[in-house]
Amino acid sequence: MTFINRCLYRNVAPPWRFGLLFCGLMMMGLALMLGGCQPQSLLALPQVGYRMSVQAVINGNTLEAIGVEAIGVDAENGETIALWKGKRLRIRLIGVDAPDQAQRPWGEASQQFLADQVGLGQNSGQETGDRLVLVSLDTQVQDRYDRVLGYVWTEEGLVNEAIVAAGHGLARSYFPNVKYEAALAHAQAEARLLGRGIWNPEQPLRESPAEFRQRRKPE
Repeated sequence: MTFINRCLYRNVAPPWRFGLLFCGLMMMGLALMLGGCQPQSLLALPQVGYRMSVQAVINGNTLEAIGVEAIGVDAENGETIALWKGKRLRIRLIGVDAPDQAQRPWGEASQQFLADQVGLGQNSGQETGDRLVLVSLDTQVQDRYDRVLGYVWTEEGLVNEAIVAAGHGLARSYFPNVKYEAALAHAQAEARLLGRGIWNPEQPLRESPAEFRQRRKPE
């Protein structure tokens, strides 16, 4: 992925900066006007999913949790999730590609943000017994590493979306799990426009997590 940040403010000749600023403000106004157009499904917890107790945050898009109970009826995946009760599972958040831990300071910031979202961070203000989340599923339930592929929900909404909206991860489609693809793309457009997190023009993430991992892969 090629980032537009590579040619943002610091690399633009001074006479053009005012034009970019004006266009940016116009786009910001449009984004704020469209802010109320989020899909209705994101306004409330889903009726079908699995309640889990978060035990650890591995990185900005992966956590470990113990299965507590199924919520609603999942006829298609019922046999699979019936085995989750009391089992420690690794949950990979769908549609989010967070910076690698070695991509400092973004990787550490992303991990801390997820920890705060699910009640494990220093700023979460939650007790151990309150670290419960709801994990809803999509078409593909687990990957080749046996990780559960899920959308993680708290009372505040969809954590996957919050990560992208705060600029702590990229929105990335992983077919066939594309249920909230549009919402994540919308969140990323807003974060990028407002310069949040990895989109901050003063300290942009210049290499996507996928590019970073590929470059570090042994030949």
